[in-house]
Amino acid sequence: GDDVEIVTIDSMECFDGYDMIKIDVEHFNRELINGARRTFTKGTGDIYIEAESMEERDEVDQLLGECGYKRVEGLILNHTPTYLYKK
Repeated sequence: GDDVEIVTIDSMECFDGYDMIKIDVEHFNRELINGARRTFTKGTGDIYIEAESMEERDEVDQLLGECGYKRVEGLILNHTPTYLYKK
């Protein structure tokens, strides 16, 4: 296969001022959020993120909480649980 360049969301200027982001990164939520801390801390848009287990969801709660986000209680979307976070 071909090599794929990995970049952080924080390094991409196009994400400044987002209204909504949907995240589906198959068990790499921590890495993605850590690479988007500046963007998520500055931003105010909604974040939808998949978390397959309660442990993964709890970790997302903590990480996005550090960026000022809170999970909308009682709202779970899709077959693979997808949660909404708002500021």
